[in-house]
Amino acid sequence: MKKNIYYIYLLLGFTTMVLSNGKYLYGISAFIFPIFLLLAIENMKPLKAVLLMVLTTSIANSISFYNMLPDIGMPLLNWIPAMAGGTLALPFIVQYFTFKKSKSFSTTLILPGLYTLIDYANATFNPFGSFGVLGYSQHNFLVVAQLASIVGAVGLTFIIIWFGSVFYWMIKNRKYKSRNRYSLGFIIVTVMVLIFGGMRLYSVDMSNSYSVSGLHTLDRTVQETADLFSNFENDPEEFKVKSKENIEKVLELTRQEASNGAQVVSHGEATLVVSYEQKDSTLKRISKLADEEDIVIVTTLYVLNNPPNKHENVLYTVDNNGTIMTEHYKYGGNVFEGSVEGDRILQAADTKYGTLSGIICWDKDFPQTVNQVGDLNVDSLFIPSADWKEISPYHTIIGTFRGIENGSNVITQTVNGMSSIVDYTGRVINEMDHFTNTIWINRGQLPVKGVRTIYTYICDYVIWIVILILLYSFTQLFSNKKII
Repeated sequence: MKKNIYYIYLLLGFTTMVLSNGKYLYGISAFIFPIFLLLAIENMKPLKAVLLMVLTTSIANSISFYNMLPDIGMPLLNWIPAMAGGTLALPFIVQYFTFKKSKSFSTTLILPGLYTLIDYANATFNPFGSFGVLGYSQHNFLVVAQLASIVGAVGLTFIIIWFGSVFYWMIKNRKYKSRNRYSLGFIIVTVMVLIFGGMRLYSVDMSNSYSVSGLHTLDRTVQETADLFSNFENDPEEFKVKSKENIEKVLELTRQEASNGAQVVSHGEATLVVSYEQKDSTLKRISKLADEEDIVIVTTLYVLNNPPNKHENVLYTVDNNGTIMTEHYKYGGNVFEGSVEGDRILQAADTKYGTLSGIICWDKDFPQTVNQVGDLNVDSLFIPSADWKEISPYHTIIGTFRGIENGSNVITQTVNGMSSIVDYTGRVINEMDHFTNTIWINRGQLPVKGVRTIYTYICDYVIWIVILILLYSFTQLFSNKKII
């Protein structure tokens, strides 16, 4: 039984790792799985430990993200989660050897440091964006998630994994003379994190707020929507008829929401599908409606163009006097979608409901670009999106963390996914699931003002701090010092 206990640890580590990411995102699992995986391999021979860790992390990540990637016809696409998961074995393997060399508390920093570097590389260089960042697991554990306002979602990964590494170190070093001192320090840090999170959650000022509504009209899984796109090429006259009908429906719903008290109305991604010939006239009608109803409208037009011109996926912010304040072309995933690629320079509009900005769907997966939201002092970030069932609500949660990082409310209206209205702490004001509703309208009340975050100032330096921590840890390791 004693010999089999390590396989039980491995199974528990595998299971909790699966539950910590992708379609599951159970926050507590993210803290637990490193402990079990370290316990599982501690007494294994090196080759066995390496092979089992690679196999475990690869399969776990594959299950977490099974069927979640977009169907873009890319060869070996479904193997990407397995390959990405395999890289996560490296931090555990390095930690396996370092714990055998030293009992110094500073060695507990190696596993989280390396794991965070992998998450950072994924968020920075992955063409799909920041899918898989472990920090997203804390979306329902908002007290901990508030740390993203200091270190970002990637920095949150470090905190999560460090907890597991330290807990394992305390279990295995009961007789270490400084254990109690380090343990007490770790407990104090943990309490401080919880106090900070609690204070931030309960400091939201709703004395000055505004009403916002999000809406969309199309369902990407039905033939009627497919025909709307295909008719542009195959039956232009029919396209004009169907497109005009949809435009009228969207405008009428927008007017109704204004009558219901909405001060800002947001449309989902590709809710308005128009030809290049209809683009200007549609914008004029939206501007006129904003002026007549005294509302701000955040809309996205999917503009179909004839080859060789590319289609356009573009967001506009229209002020309550009918003035177009911003124009933003989608920059995320254009290489896969084939649409015009934006310049990655975000714009902001000063309105009586705060400073507003908008990005489109896949854009939110690139935190280094979205960090401009903090620099622009954006109070509310609009993210019209279009998803699919398997990736919902994961993709919406990613947008929530962009808001926590940058101190902005986030309004995500999602075609074929989860729509949400959240304040700058990530607290859900209201949400609406496309798949369980037939009228796709989401309403909520948000504070006019967001907040400035520490992350806004240090976001470019977080990864360098992690690298310095790693260098310090390895220096301590190879100098055989036993101090922190």
